[in-house]
Formats: sequence, C-alpha cells, structure tokens
Amino acid sequence: NHDKSYWGSGKLTGGPGHNLMFVDVCEWLFRLTGDNAYVEFAQFLYDTYSVAPQVRETDIQLQNLADPTRSFKGHGAHVMEHLRVPLFIYYATEDTKYRTAVENCFVKTFPHLNVGGALISDESIGKRIGSPYIGCEYCAMLELLNSLQSGVQKTGQASLADRIELLVYNAAQGARQRDGKAIQYCTMDNQLKATH
Repeated sequence: NHDKSYWGSGKLTGGPGHNLMFVDVCEWLFRLTGDNAYVEFAQFLYDTYSVAPQVRETDIQLQNLADPTRSFKGHGAHVMEHLRVPLFIYYATEDTKYRTAVENCFVKTFPHLNVGGALISDESIGKRIGSPYIGCEYCAMLELLNSLQSGVQKTGQASLADRIELLVYNAAQGARQRDGKAIQYCTMDNQLKATH
C-alpha cells in the first residue's frame, strides 16, 4: 500500500526497509515450490517500495539503483540486504525493467568498501568512499556476504566469490575474538586494539 494515508506525513524509519526483506522468504518458497505467486508477491513488494514517497532508505528504490551517478547514503545493513531484492526479481522474471538496477547494484557497492572487503558504515554509508578510518558494522558485513552469495548464485560471476573470500578472511575475521565467542560491532581496518 503506497497511498499517503499509510505512509503518513513524517518520514518512516527502518520498518519498511526491514519489511522489504520478506522477499528473502518469497525466494525460498519459490525455490521450494516453484509457485510463481511468490515471485509476483516479491515483485509487488519491491515495486511498491520503489514508489513509496517517504521511506528512509531510498538507495535501493528502482529509479535510484538504476542511476550510476547516485552514491549510496543509507544505513549500511539495509542497503546491503536490499541488493538481493532486485537480483531475485530480475532473475526470476527476466523483466528488463530491473536489468539496469541489477547491473548497477554491485558496481555501486564497490566504491564504498574498505581494503578488508567490508562496507564502510558506522550506521550509514553517507556517500563516502571506502577508508581504513571509517568503521564497518558487522551486520553490514553479514548482509553484504549474503547478497554477494546471491549474486554468485544468479550470475555465476567468479569475481563476486573473490569478494566473499576477501570479506570473510579479512574484515569479518578481524572483527571477531580469537575464540569465536564475540564480535566487535563496529571496527576499522587500521584499528590496533579494542578499547572502551
């Protein structure tokens, strides 16, 4: 529902962004059942989200993702998880309406990655390029990993698998304790020690 009565007068916070990830469930159900109704519902969710006037996370809206000059600015974990949405819909429908967005999704992501393979995001990307001096949220690492895996599965591009290897064996391992019992929420490439 994208009428004004639902969206209200103020800018909505994270809810609609997380709600869009119901598309992950649709993808699994489609894979298990082959029922195209799950693809159609996922497409409805994304198309509706793309025209919603006041959502906080606009990077993944179809028209914005299709614009190669528009840098990502939103909450890192949301943006990275959202990359899976047009990937699934395009490869399930082959609707050319989504092609440019899918072609741009990782191309637009890479400038925001640090040397260790993680997305710079200390709660937001903020149109900043990758840097060892900007924190990386562990949740954004996980969502980038999941979206890269989805990209490998759907495109067969080995270069995306290389990105997974870089992320997992560098930034992600660098943000966990040696015993594996804890992770650091926000870490930097050049951080020498964890303090209060």
